[in-house]
Amino acid sequence: MSRSLRVPVLCALALLCLLPVAPTLGQSSEPVTADKEGWWSAAADATAGTPLPPPPSTVPAGAIAVGAAGGQPDKVAALGVVLNAERGSVVERFVLTLKEAEGAGAQQGEGAAIVACPVTAFFAPEENGALADAPEADCEAAQAEGTRADDGTWTFDLAPIADAWLDPFGTLNPNGIRLNPGGDTPFQVSLTGMEDATFDVAISPPQEETDPFDSVTTTVAGGFSGSTSSGTSSGSGSITVSPPPEVAVGDDESPVTTVAAGGDEQAAPDGEAEQPAPSRAGDVSGNLPFGVWLLLLGMAAVALLAMWHLGPAGREPHAKIQRSGGVSRALAARPPSTGASS
Repeated sequence: MSRSLRVPVLCALALLCLLPVAPTLGQSSEPVTADKEGWWSAAADATAGTPLPPPPSTVPAGAIAVGAAGGQPDKVAALGVVLNAERGSVVERFVLTLKEAEGAGAQQGEGAAIVACPVTAFFAPEENGALADAPEADCEAAQAEGTRADDGTWTFDLAPIADAWLDPFGTLNPNGIRLNPGGDTPFQVSLTGMEDATFDVAISPPQEETDPFDSVTTTVAGGFSGSTSSGTSSGSGSITVSPPPEVAVGDDESPVTTVAAGGDEQAAPDGEAEQPAPSRAGDVSGNLPFGVWLLLLGMAAVALLAMWHLGPAGREPHAKIQRSGGVSRALAARPPSTGASS
């Protein structure tokens, strides 16, 4: 490779190595963001299944609307929420601020009220959709009533809804919030939606609790007491040792008390202290059971009887006795031969 190409190639390799580390376009490190929006109206119900009609002139382009008419919801809106926190996290602050849209007829009626409720399932963004197709929400689980400021901003304290989202034992997922009209007063409010939506959030990581049943306190006779505790996230232990209680020595006013074998308490004579019983730890013969002594005496008696019966050298073996017949007797009576013939 020529020297002129080495520098561009090395720069390209370095760029490839850094690409996995660089953040992807569109990703956000914010704990909470809004990713989609939509609104639905009762007027669109009549044209369900047909091409959507144009938004009413009272709703500015790109805005979402919430309103009531005839004592019933006339328009509802929804805002998708992306929550970057794990279940069990502690919600310290969770505030959403929305801004009213500008334009002729954007706001109608007095006494407007908007209530935010958690959406229970995934929803797709839509503009002036049929009210029957609006995403379902669970206002019984949690809700937040909006507060309007003089500058036309609406503030919602979504901490109760966030608590339901992050409940470690809950089943509600952070799909977003639905904005419903509150009360029966006719009104309409148009909001800029996610374009100007801001979140003021403070969330702490999950706090693992110590099981109170893991704490054990032990007291042992002799003045020792200790307590230990352990948990999934932290553990602590403490041990305290106290000296043994003092033993009062018997005197004239408090005589020493002894307990007899039968269980009755007896007072020792005045001036005499109870003496401990002598120890037999080193006395081997004194610790042998009585049956062992009988066995040893029996073995000695058997040995003496065997010695007396056998004698000093034991009994001699039996002599072999051979029976002799008549021929044998005759040969035995014959005198021995001298070896000379007559």
